[in-house]
Amino acid sequence: MAITFSASLKTKTPSKKKLKLWLNAIALSEEKKIKNLAYNFCSDEELLQINQDFLKHNTYTDIITFEALNVWLKMPKNLISHLKKSY
Repeated sequence: MAITFSASLKTKTPSKKKLKLWLNAIALSEEKKIKNLAYNFCSDEELLQINQDFLKHNTYTDIITFEALNVWLKMPKNLISHLKKSY
């Protein structure tokens, strides 16, 4: 199980330990296990840019998700590079 966090902006982010405990508690309450989960805390502008570049949506959003099966197989190489730099 891997829950990872990164932040590309300089702001206070929640406690990683508390977030992991909370996320695992939610999964357990649903009788599920978290295999891989990655959070990237970023600015609204960066999130908009990712939304435009990779999902072709020209709107602000609070969250972007990618299907687990398709993430590394179909994700554009420049997004993979961007995400790896965050870790």
